[in-house]
Amino acid sequence: MTRHIGAFNDFKGLFQGFTLAEVLITLGIIGVVAALTLPALINDKQNKELEAKYKKVYSVMQQALLKMSYDEGQEITKENYNSPTTFLNIYRKYFIQYIPCSKDRCDGYSLGESGQNLTKIYKTFNGKASIDSSYFDDTNTVIADGIEIMTNGDYITYGINLTVDINGHKTKPNKWGYDLFTFQMVKGKLVPMGGDGTVYYNQNLTPDLYCNKNNSSSRNGLTCAAKALSDTNYFKNLPK
Repeated sequence: MTRHIGAFNDFKGLFQGFTLAEVLITLGIIGVVAALTLPALINDKQNKELEAKYKKVYSVMQQALLKMSYDEGQEITKENYNSPTTFLNIYRKYFIQYIPCSKDRCDGYSLGESGQNLTKIYKTFNGKASIDSSYFDDTNTVIADGIEIMTNGDYITYGINLTVDINGHKTKPNKWGYDLFTFQMVKGKLVPMGGDGTVYYNQNLTPDLYCNKNNSSSRNGLTCAAKALSDTNYFKNLPK
């Protein structure tokens, strides 16, 4: 009790010699500064968490695919795995060796093959449009502890494309390039969309092509997976 009284007296002593109006103005300024800076600090913390989670999930995805390829005795290619259901049922067993599942957190599910549910859930990089979900609207599974992996249905035509929601569709922001990232298997390796060798409808992709805060395309965010790894300031500069 004595300690609290002493602290109060110290606080009161800070304002000795000031009028009530001056004290109120000072407190008002402090409040305004806090109101301006606190959201930025919270946003910065959230972005750092997204960055750490993304890099961890990408690393685990790579390790799991390497182990799967070794055990299966073949490369992970569209020719060897032409069914997304078959592929994911095998792949998830390797993924959970690195990130274990909690109870009821590794059940397969579908958000709808038509992609209608996906377009309601996810937004593009700048949040201005619903996404083009054609690359991951077929098979969906909770891989581990809320991490969701989605894929396309026609591997032979489009190749193996994996889209991961690093914190699950029930957790926002649910935007491409924030907590949703897309990858493509290229010559047996998992490459972030926008990286070397990745394509979209025979179009060679680059990190900036579909990762721009001013892009109104429904594909805006598709190539952010590569940009998030190559640009050290990427997560610091996410569109507000």
